Amino acid sequence: MMSLINHEAIQATKVAKCKTDYGAETENCLQMPMAKRVLLIEDSEDWRLYFETILREKIFIPIKVFHCRIGIEAVDECHRVEPDLIIINISKPTMEGIKAAKQIWRSYPYMSILFWTQYHRQTHLRELASILPDQAIHGYVVKTESDDRLVNAIQSLLLYDSPYIDPIASSFPSV
Repeated sequence: MMSLINHEAIQATKVAKCKTDYGAETENCLQMPMAKRVLLIEDSEDWRLYFETILREKIFIPIKVFHCRIGIEAVDECHRVEPDLIIINISKPTMEGIKAAKQIWRSYPYMSILFWTQYHRQTHLRELASILPDQAIHGYVVKTESDDRLVNAIQSLLLYDSPYIDPIASSFPSV
């Protein structure tokens, strides 16, 4: 069965997202590239500012960043924002990042999620493997590693739909 593409609906969606992201006028929105939507779940203001600096200075595509401080908010925000990528701190107050990802993947099993953490633990990787849907693209980056690793992870997930595991993960203790 052949389906018709409703170009007017696609254009209206593009204009609505553009206005939400940029507050731009309709005629400008039709000419602008669609910004990738990134939902960052991080309780530390310092890490949020660091992340935004990386996006601004090292990722050269239009990106709109949305923020949450805790995992419980992330589930609701994901429904509202419809992000292209979620970046979540594994250790969150009130709801751990892995638990939030599990809830998000129940509704959006295809969602790309990049986990970033300051902890070097194999247990996080094993727990992630146990909840990862087959169709999801995911990544894992240690916060204290180089900016290049974070950039590589973001580009892998956001631009190439490819998973990324920080190379340092192979040396993690299994505790």
